[in-house]
Parts: sequence; C-alpha cells; structure tokens
Amino acid sequence: MPEGDTLFVTARVLNRALAGKRVAAFKTSRDLGADPTGATIVGAEARGKHLLITFDDGRVLHTHLRMTGSWHLYRPGEAWRRPFSQARVAIETESWIAVCFAAPIVELLASSAALAAHPALARLGPDILAKDFDIASVVVGLRAAPGASIGGRLLVQQVVAGIGNIWRCETLWRVGIHPMTRVDALSDVALSGMIGLARKLMLRAVADPSASPSGSSVARPAFGVHDRSGLPCPRCGDRVGSCRIGDPIRHAYFCPTCQPVPSVTSTGS
Repeated sequence: MPEGDTLFVTARVLNRALAGKRVAAFKTSRDLGADPTGATIVGAEARGKHLLITFDDGRVLHTHLRMTGSWHLYRPGEAWRRPFSQARVAIETESWIAVCFAAPIVELLASSAALAAHPALARLGPDILAKDFDIASVVVGLRAAPGASIGGRLLVQQVVAGIGNIWRCETLWRVGIHPMTRVDALSDVALSGMIGLARKLMLRAVADPSASPSGSSVARPAFGVHDRSGLPCPRCGDRVGSCRIGDPIRHAYFCPTCQPVPSVTSTGS
C-alpha cells in the first residue's frame, strides 16, 4: 500500500498538471453520479493515504489506492502504460489526462460537507506531513491504548495518518525500539522523538523526488530492516528478523540486536 510520502508526491504532481484546468471529459468505470465535466479543477491534495481532487463546483473526487491502485499522467494521444480496462477514472483536460488505475476506492463526494462527514476521512489522525502537524496530539493518541504494541499503534491511521509499514519499521530500527514494545513502557520523550523522526524521514523523502508525468516516486534511502528478513543489519551485522503484528496483521521487520525484545511484550495490536 502506498504510504503518505508517495501520496504526497502523487498529489503534488497531479496538482501541478491539473490545478486551474477545465475538465474536458470525465470517464469512469462505475457510476459516480453527475460528472464534473466543464468544472475547473481547484487542486489535488493528500490526507494521509487518501488523495482528494477538488472541483470549483464543490465536488471532491476521493481515491484510496490500497495495494493495487496508482495514478498516472499522460499527454493527449500518448499510449497508456496500463490497459484501459484497469482504469477506474480518467480526468481529461486540454493538456493532460490523469488516470487512476485499479484503485478499490473511487468516489465523487457532493460537497465539502460530505467530505467533512466522510466516515474514513473524518476520523483520520494528524497528517504526519502536514505543515501544522502536532506531535503532542499523536502522543495522546498513542497512549489511548497503553497495553498495545507501539508497532501496531503506529499504523493506526486514526492516531497518525500517513505512516505505513516501511516507515514504521525504519523508524523503530533507528530509535532502537522493538515493534512489540508496549506503549506504556515508553516515555513521552521517547514517543515524541520517535514520531518526530518518522516525520523527518518522510519529509526528506518528499523534498526532492524524481517525479515523472507517468507516475511519481520518492527519494527513499536504502532500507535498514524493511523487507530484509534474514539479511544482515547494516548497523551491527545481525540477521534481520520479523514478527506479525497489528490489525490488519503485517510483517514488522527489526534487528534483534539493535532492537532487543522487551521483557514484557504486548499481546494486542
């Protein structure tokens, strides 16, 4: 599933191409209601792992890519890199065509009020890449489940929006905390430092991305532990391990030397 940094860059690329442009055609593979053809695109933005495109008639296109979706940009007449049958929605302007492929969630919300009341978006925690991000409120959210594992809590989007498995694993490795550590075993200083580091790593990833019109990418560093089970830790040389954690359950990668298993571990997410 794309993480917050990828969605941030995707929104930035779409915004540069589409903002201020009139919708010449709006094509979709499902019934989204009255389409916004003729409207002007106000802009695109990311909220955690959600992407929103707003039109000047008040409607908002909401997509969530999950594990299968992606947004592409093409010039009119340019060949698409994926088949038309996989397109969920295509927004055509005079100079660009933005296509969302294979996203499981594609919906056209009628107004900003509908956006504010959306059951998924309304419950999102602070966006870790937002300019007004508040670490203190995230610490409060983490502590709402004191017996839960820190590795599980970091992926709860209602606590902090945008962190995914990659940055969960890489952040915990850098601060030397095992993902099964209980939240109540960590001080406020430790929690604040951890969230601050995750934000720093993700902001660095989006600062100078190599984005292309047919997609987007982020400047992520080489991973220390993520998806490296059985390989040597770049810090100490021990073999990277993994555990299953969270709801839904995901593999959390860690170094058993740099992140020793705590004496008391969480049995929850």
